[in-house]
Amino acid sequence: MSEIPHENHNIKYYLAGKPDDFHDEMILILEEENELSLFMGCSHFNVINGIKEVKRNFPDKRIKNLVAGMHLGSQRITEITEIADYLEKLNLDKLVPLHCTGKAAIEYFKDRFKEKCFCLKAGSILDI
Repeated sequence: MSEIPHENHNIKYYLAGKPDDFHDEMILILEEENELSLFMGCSHFNVINGIKEVKRNFPDKRIKNLVAGMHLGSQRITEITEIADYLEKLNLDKLVPLHCTGKAAIEYFKDRFKEKCFCLKAGSILDI
């Protein structure tokens, strides 16, 4: 999926002096019955925007798993908490914040989501 709109305030990326629309970023969606697993790269478009776009396209499907880089390394705790609050409402089975999420945000997610949060590295295996 591409063409993800920017609806949240914490988008701060520019390309050639203009806001980057990240038209080249995509979301890989694994659909199994009525559930979805989402795989996002660095989510420059903001992970919430990406999830909202998936929900618009798959309104009757539950988002079960999220594997995503979230580029939160330079964000304040208020932005990290905003994203965590949104993710908590999804009642995910598994959350995998990738490296570009940032150390502080990953630690926050691990503490908040406990056994639902998995920190993986290259070569790791996780059953979905």
